[in-house]
Amino acid sequence: MALLWAQVGRLLNCGGGIFKNPSRVALSLSGAKVAGSVFLDDGLRAEGEVGLLGTQIGGRLICRGGTFNNPGGRAAVNADGAKITGSVYLADGFLAEGEVRLRGTQIGDSLSCDGGDFANPGGHALVARNLTVSGTFSWRPKERAEG
Repeated sequence: MALLWAQVGRLLNCGGGIFKNPSRVALSLSGAKVAGSVFLDDGLRAEGEVGLLGTQIGGRLICRGGTFNNPGGRAAVNADGAKITGSVYLADGFLAEGEVRLRGTQIGDSLSCDGGDFANPGGHALVARNLTVSGTFSWRPKERAEG
């Protein structure tokens, strides 16, 4: 599903959704502007990359309890260059099999990875070069951070 350059006046809720396009882009919000929060949580399953490149989010990015699976692909979650006004939650049951990319991402509040599961054997589990977090960065993965 592609919502490239979309403009959403309030919030975007994909919680519990299933997006499949293995080794390709399963869900793309790249370049989108969302005035409120983005929910990729509550049992969401993505097989393929979830692209948030250059996305502007006026609230929070919530990925609690979401499964992002793209082993061997470019990234499971790619939020390079995104601007998020609120907090980002890659926590509380978040599972990424593949790279999580936050290069050049700007987070206006906090980044929580508490209780998340990050795996990318043979590669990077988290790429955060030039990441800006204005609040707290909490890194306490649930069981593993492999890669």
